[in-house]
Amino acid sequence: MLRYFCINGKDNIEMLGFFSRKTTILDSGLLQGFTDHHSHLLPSVDDGMRSKEETLEALDYMERVGVKEVWFTPHVMEDVANTPLLLSQCFSSFKNDYKGGIKLNLAAENMIDNLLVERWTKREMLELSPKHYLVETSYFRASHELKGVIGEMVNADCVPVLAHPERYRYMTDDDYHYYKSLGVMFQLNLGSIVGLYS
Repeated sequence: MLRYFCINGKDNIEMLGFFSRKTTILDSGLLQGFTDHHSHLLPSVDDGMRSKEETLEALDYMERVGVKEVWFTPHVMEDVANTPLLLSQCFSSFKNDYKGGIKLNLAAENMIDNLLVERWTKREMLELSPKHYLVETSYFRASHELKGVIGEMVNADCVPVLAHPERYRYMTDDDYHYYKSLGVMFQLNLGSIVGLYS
């Protein structure tokens, strides 16, 4: 039974079990068969990994702890105006050089802002899976476009996947229930479970 997680050096996460026995994530099996649906591992395209070597090192570690599939979801926002074409080219280049055993996929983490509104209208967005889009908003205040964009996606039979909802300080339980009732999915960051974010 899991009770608490804490950070522990190179292994990153340490699990404290019911009887206060410490187990590293390598030994816990917690991530065996795990799929990471939100990462900033595609090098040199946003504020994530800066080099191919850093990404390869991270993927090597993830493979050792049992991760089987990873989605690269670089930021797309007004300040980081990555295009689907650019991201696809960078992803293809990296994937051609990758020799590890993790299945790699490409999507994007889309900030709900004016750029998203423009690209949504043209359907120029990378999907997590058919008709599933990873979206985020500011941590401190709701975007003016938030309800409208989510409503439009739902009306188009698409599923917004709200990235790290636990980090939005202004949202109430009623907000989360409202979005869930629309069919919005929530993507929790593992770091939040260990107290890194909220």
